[in-house]
Amino acid sequence: MVHKKQSYGRSLIVDEFGGDVIEHARSVFDEYKSRGVLLNASFDDDVWRIDDEKHTTGLMRFRISSTPEWIGCPLAEYRLYVKTYIALKICAIGSFIHCLLY
Repeated sequence: MVHKKQSYGRSLIVDEFGGDVIEHARSVFDEYKSRGVLLNASFDDDVWRIDDEKHTTGLMRFRISSTPEWIGCPLAEYRLYVKTYIALKICAIGSFIHCLLY
């Protein structure tokens, strides 16, 4: 009998990227900026510099040059959605770590 190893992963489900979700992502960016984790001036920057206290700086680049037709939205909007998703993931990871430590 062969047993398949099951693996589980965490995921972040976002039903809709409306104005409220994007504004929440911007506030998450500002919060992590105030903590010194995100070193950029603005959510709208194409490259986010990240400090994780162990490594001086990491980079997250949002230089997306095109979007496949199946995505169905303009490039600028797609970039905004990717940044929103990343900011929400940073928040989720931060919340998870906070729960582990406290």
